[in-house]
Amino acid sequence: MKTDKPLIPTSVLSSMGIVLLILNAVWLWGNGVFSERTIDLRWCPPHFFVVPASLILMSLFGLRRLQNTKMFYLVCLGLLAAGVASAEEGRLRMITPNHPVTDADVHETLRLSSQGGHNRYPHLVRCFAVMEYRYTGGRYEEENIRFRLHRPRTMQPGQKYPMIVWLHGRGDADDENERQLTHVQSMIDLLAGKKAEDFFVLAVSCPEDNRHWMRSTVADAKGDAPITVTSEIMEAIIAEYPIDPNKIGVFGISSGANCAWEYVRRNPNRLAAMVACSGEPPSDVLPDDFLNTAVWSFANRFDLSVPYADTQQFIDAINADGGNAYQTVYDASGHDSWTHAMRRDKAIHWLLLQSRDRPGPPPGVVCRPLSVRNQLVMFALPTLLILTVAILGRKKRKQAEKTNAS
Repeated sequence: MKTDKPLIPTSVLSSMGIVLLILNAVWLWGNGVFSERTIDLRWCPPHFFVVPASLILMSLFGLRRLQNTKMFYLVCLGLLAAGVASAEEGRLRMITPNHPVTDADVHETLRLSSQGGHNRYPHLVRCFAVMEYRYTGGRYEEENIRFRLHRPRTMQPGQKYPMIVWLHGRGDADDENERQLTHVQSMIDLLAGKKAEDFFVLAVSCPEDNRHWMRSTVADAKGDAPITVTSEIMEAIIAEYPIDPNKIGVFGISSGANCAWEYVRRNPNRLAAMVACSGEPPSDVLPDDFLNTAVWSFANRFDLSVPYADTQQFIDAINADGGNAYQTVYDASGHDSWTHAMRRDKAIHWLLLQSRDRPGPPPGVVCRPLSVRNQLVMFALPTLLILTVAILGRKKRKQAEKTNAS
């Protein structure tokens, strides 16, 4: 019986499969898939393994039917289709996880923060995992964009957590994926140590050649405006991690504060609240864009770069339309209003308390909802004590009445 002659000898197929496996392993190693002694297979499209494995199997098992001309090309087309279909998967991956930080580390970071400067907070950096996202829009075609993500220390199954999108100032833009965390040190006691809260913080950095959050037409810029990239990364984080969709807020400082106003306008159904420090609303945003988002703005009265009076007029317009907006103005000079906002006025606490499905407390009220145990201690026990005293008093009165009657 005549059989089809193999289109490609089995030895050639086997050699091709082995070479492809080696090349794929080198590519995966170079892209950090095997870092931190873990293998993140979500970053590997299936065709990276399917193609070479199929070639090796065809050669080892001598599947001659798969080696005739028609069937061979059909298999190749099927593998190519599988690779194209998988290209949309695995865009988000973790390169280095965040590490535990002690109370001593927290105190050391706060001490260093009082001295100013950049990139001097190694303990703070350890609170954030190094993440990577494959962005496919605009001129960032298939470019891997690295960013930072803080995750809760322990995540309970079925529970969802708040998330804060951190928008840094223009001076903190860089390509090293660290400098955007410079002013996050004021909230390190909420990220680590005994008083740590359970929430996510997303910190994307503007590239050095495009420090403007909302500008994509700079001559030396590499791609889309960073605000667009950050919005897409935010959606990927929400899809990947247990984020409470009703408790997502944005915190912007300086030029990041300008961006925060625009960020709310572009994400009207996502954000519960925003904090803007030393920034002003862009000219194209309207008060109606903030009717469903709580707003708290901060400024220094003698900061010549930010006219706080114009922001106050915009906030008054939001409230006149039925919104929920506030502004705090410090009697101070300089540009830094965010340190006082986070440390003195507990703006991070306030941001975490806001929710889209129920109104949050106004600024200055940072008390958290009481746990069941605290409710029992504060309300149930006093109530039981009052009832006990009332019952005993009633018994004594009855005994006194009986004594008098006799």
